Amino acid sequence: MFDPLSVPDPKSLTNRLSPTFFGAGLLVMACLLMVLFEYHSLRTALLHDTEVQARIIGENSTAAMLFKDRNTIVENLAALRQSDQIELASIFGKDGELLASYRSPDASSLPDEFAAGHPRLTPGQSFHHFTMTYLDLVEPIKFKNRSLGYMFIRAKLLPMYQRLLLFIGAALISVPVFSALGVALLLVGRLRKKVAEAQEELYHLAYVDGTTLLPNRNAFTRHLQRVLAQMERSRNKSRLALLFMDLDNFKLVNDGFGHAVGDLLLHAVAERLTGALRQSDLLCRLGGDEFTVILESVDDLSAAHRVGQKLLQVLSQPFSIENREIYVTASIGIGIYPDDARDMETLLKNADNAMYHAKELGKNNCQFFSAAMNRKTTLRLALETGLRQALERDEFRVFYQPIIDLESDAISGVEALVRWESAEGRIGPDQFIPVAEECGLIVPIGLWVLQTACRQLALWRGMGFESISLAVNLSTRQFRDEQLVEQIFSVISETGIPAEFLCLEITESALMDNIETALEKLRALTEKNIRLAVDDFGTGYSSLSYLKKLPLSELKIDRSFTRDIPDDQDDVAITETILAMARSLRLQVVAEGVETRSQAEFLRQRGCDWVQGFLYSRPVPADEMTALLKMTHPWDSGPRDLADHGAAGQ
Repeated sequence: MFDPLSVPDPKSLTNRLSPTFFGAGLLVMACLLMVLFEYHSLRTALLHDTEVQARIIGENSTAAMLFKDRNTIVENLAALRQSDQIELASIFGKDGELLASYRSPDASSLPDEFAAGHPRLTPGQSFHHFTMTYLDLVEPIKFKNRSLGYMFIRAKLLPMYQRLLLFIGAALISVPVFSALGVALLLVGRLRKKVAEAQEELYHLAYVDGTTLLPNRNAFTRHLQRVLAQMERSRNKSRLALLFMDLDNFKLVNDGFGHAVGDLLLHAVAERLTGALRQSDLLCRLGGDEFTVILESVDDLSAAHRVGQKLLQVLSQPFSIENREIYVTASIGIGIYPDDARDMETLLKNADNAMYHAKELGKNNCQFFSAAMNRKTTLRLALETGLRQALERDEFRVFYQPIIDLESDAISGVEALVRWESAEGRIGPDQFIPVAEECGLIVPIGLWVLQTACRQLALWRGMGFESISLAVNLSTRQFRDEQLVEQIFSVISETGIPAEFLCLEITESALMDNIETALEKLRALTEKNIRLAVDDFGTGYSSLSYLKKLPLSELKIDRSFTRDIPDDQDDVAITETILAMARSLRLQVVAEGVETRSQAEFLRQRGCDWVQGFLYSRPVPADEMTALLKMTHPWDSGPRDLADHGAAGQ
């Protein structure tokens, strides 16, 4: 039977449920407030962390931006790989030029205004913008209140949403309000702990080099600025010495053993150098294979030199890295404050110049800065500027030096040599070639020489001199160029010369820079019948083991060995050894620097194939070379004594 008393009264049911609904409403409101608070906290923390990272990387990059050091800027941006939130990061110059970028593997492209390099910004001001999926932040980069550019960072919001979902889940399962508040407080505490840990990690990234655990460039800059400011304020007469150290030929370690071994070596070098210094001395790694040492309160300049010599001494012992013995030397430049500079930038530049001077003197030594080095640097910069304009102004000339067949005394070929006729006068190749090699201009200059010389050979062949070959030098920088082989094939095709009449002269050091890559290029060239010669043979890595691997056709004996033959017995022994080695490898030999008849006769008697030098002719322009070819060609009235011409022209 239906009992009406068993049916609850709607009013009484509502009255009983009202407190429950009210409590649930309070709980929902509390949860919503906590979610909103957590969402705001996460956004604020993300913005703060991103701003901190941008400022730290910006501060780390100020010195690199001042010195146009793009590699260091890229290295600074690489620190962002440790963040799972940063998707894009770019550093722009003050004119909007993109200097360096970092992209995570799943990154999207730059916004259009940033990709164009001209965002709509108020100079020197920062801004940020949240979307549903990203935080975009732009932070100015300044140095002494001077704007150097700005940094753009895009951070993903997905990790933040994931943490927010975890928080919501925790809040929903916490029925009592106090439990929910407890969870919120716990999460806030954890968040604060993570923020503190992140700040500590960011500080470590900002001031500690990850490879060597030494103070990095930013720490070096701040410390040196502070010390110099203190010395300036105190006006005491003590000095500060800055040692700028660069490891010699460190690239060979990276190329030969890999970057992992290179990093281990850098760490071992840092430990050994640290052990050789006092606690008051500051050793820093600026980047790459560059280190600095700050020596305070230096009263005796010889003390700074003794420290430099001690550092070279501790590096003289081999390093054991992954069961390999690796030898390392270094070049050290020393700058003194206030003798050499009154500010940090000039002091660092001068110590750097002194270090390069140490390298020029043979490496593995330390040198003090002198004003003459500044003048030399100024001259070098002027030379580089002139080189950049020389190709446009058509100031380069190709001269030719005859190569003589010792059996017939006739010209068998010519070597193409570049000369620079600048507006200020002729500049010797020994002056501009090293500068062109260092700054990379040797690549377009070398290509121009190859094109010009091959066109000239085609003209000579059209005049009937079809047996004449052409030798062209390839510099180390040229040989590394990935486009080299294609460019050579293109020049041969354009000029129509037979490939077998072109001989490319390459130094031993260029061949040994990366032997596997060198072999690929050499094989590609020899497949087209291009001849290959080792230039300046005997001055580098000469060994039968590597000569047997390379598809060579000729060796060229350096003039340093032919200069004093037949009088100097050491040079005689070296020359005879090279000739014997060449015969055993079925290679032909060219001896350069021949200036006397006795030298030519000595080489003829010992089986040398060809010679060149002032005995026969100095390098001459194409028209004079044409006259020499006409004078000595076999179908003329008979070969004449070209040595008489060479002697007369000296």
